[in-house]
Amino acid sequence: MSRVLSKMPRFVRRACEVVGSYVQGGAMCRACGFAGRMVHRNAIWPGLVAEWELDADWARWMDMREGTRCAWCGANQRSGQMADAILAVLREQCGVDAKCLAEAFALPQVQRLSIAEINSAGNLHQHLARCPGLRYSEYGGTRPGVPSENLLALSYADGQFDLVLTSDTLEHVPDVDQALRETFRVLKPGGRT
Repeated sequence: MSRVLSKMPRFVRRACEVVGSYVQGGAMCRACGFAGRMVHRNAIWPGLVAEWELDADWARWMDMREGTRCAWCGANQRSGQMADAILAVLREQCGVDAKCLAEAFALPQVQRLSIAEINSAGNLHQHLARCPGLRYSEYGGTRPGVPSENLLALSYADGQFDLVLTSDTLEHVPDVDQALRETFRVLKPGGRT
């Protein structure tokens, strides 16, 4: 069967993957709300395992976290954990009990939030982008049209945001304590990071 699928156009293979995931059933994706079996593609390769000096257990764990994803939107397990954390904040700050980010960010009380997203939160960005109060930037980014923020000296005003998100960022910052001080500086009272 896999040999037949490999000869089909990409969109047909993707459709088969989504339908197969849906038919097999599974937990709902916390990002998009799709209910289906998660799919897996290897995300960690032997050269990276060697470079990072990962033992077999760590390599397997990282490969599952990064490579196991929603068949519909592609949110991996790490993104799912971040979506759960965001949903918990939305319950606390807005009183909403949404089951996924797609549902939550369609609600007016959530769209009123001011959010800083420093580095794209991967497949979660599409949901966050529905919020008019989103300020998206990249840490040390150089892409035209995408603002670059320095986590050691954010350009934002004190107490500006209800929520500050960083994804795959702090490991690149030379002074994590200063970055966290800056993150907390731009949060409103009761805001979350």
